[in-house]
Amino acid sequence: MLNEAVGLYNSGLSLTAVGVRLGCSCSTLHRLFVKHGVSRRRSSEHLRGKQSHNRKYTCKAHFFDSITDEAQAYYLGLLLADGNMTKSSKGVVLYSKDYELVVGFKNALNATNPIDTIERGPYTGYEIRVFDCDLYQGLRANGCTTCKSHTVKFPDIPESLTSHLVRGYFDGDGGVGRDKRGYLRMNFRGTHAMLSSISAILNIQVGTNLNKISLDGGIHRIYYSGTPLCTRIADFMYKDASVFLIRKHTIFYGGGL
Repeated sequence: MLNEAVGLYNSGLSLTAVGVRLGCSCSTLHRLFVKHGVSRRRSSEHLRGKQSHNRKYTCKAHFFDSITDEAQAYYLGLLLADGNMTKSSKGVVLYSKDYELVVGFKNALNATNPIDTIERGPYTGYEIRVFDCDLYQGLRANGCTTCKSHTVKFPDIPESLTSHLVRGYFDGDGGVGRDKRGYLRMNFRGTHAMLSSISAILNIQVGTNLNKISLDGGIHRIYYSGTPLCTRIADFMYKDASVFLIRKHTIFYGGGL
């Protein structure tokens, strides 16, 4: 099977397409190629000629292989919160009501995939689907799984990048607003394990208390209240930040709603 798989792959088919043709999973082929030292091309590479059309869209497929900079940490955090991993087609789907988040992710990946407008009742959202076996494997290695809503936990990344990942996660699964008196209040949503890690990080970096994690309607949440405290958390999250959701940043620093 190895020779046939290599032949199909070198003809221009993606690893996922080769798996479909041979009746095996992309993960199996990935392990087989690694075991036998088969040279892999980058997703952005197209073979010229008739086979060049087999891959319709391209992206930085190895973007999440190693988390070493702000953008990688931020978008990993966002996907841990809002991403949907698709096992059958080996990819990730990002949906958000904030177009800014979706187009930012698309640009970070240099993805040529389109952004679709999704109407859900009275709400309009935006969605991008990026299917690539290498991208899928890189995300899985960093904690994005098909059942992450029950299993997600804080990934092992350099400590210098934790603020960027927390910010990305907050932009996906966090909330901020002001009460009737104008005081800031904020929260994070997620698994108990993920929230425990975020609470511990904020305790060390900001001096917050290890707040109780609440379970409300089957969803775990952790709350922080008061303008001084929330501003200290924001200062940690936005330190040296160049990518963030403007809407939430404005609430912290511009008093917007």
